Amino acid sequence: MSKSIKKTLLTGVIWSSIEKIFVKGSTFIIGIILARLLSPSDYGLMGMLSIFISLSTIFIAVSYTHLRAHETSLHL
Repeated sequence: MSKSIKKTLLTGVIWSSIEKIFVKGSTFIIGIILARLLSPSDYGLMGMLSIFISLSTIFIAVSYTHLRAHETSLHL
């Protein structure tokens, strides 16, 4: 590999890592703040909604990927 590709790859990995750490850290801090502000039942409801939204997002992403692959194979 040339030096510019290695440098670009390394820079991308570093920025991606920083982004992941920032997202995880901010999610953790927001969770602590909400745990202090909400009642236990409201916090539990928020947790159930979070799980539902995460599973829905995964289902939609997988379905869309499958649909695009199927659509592409039909046009070939």
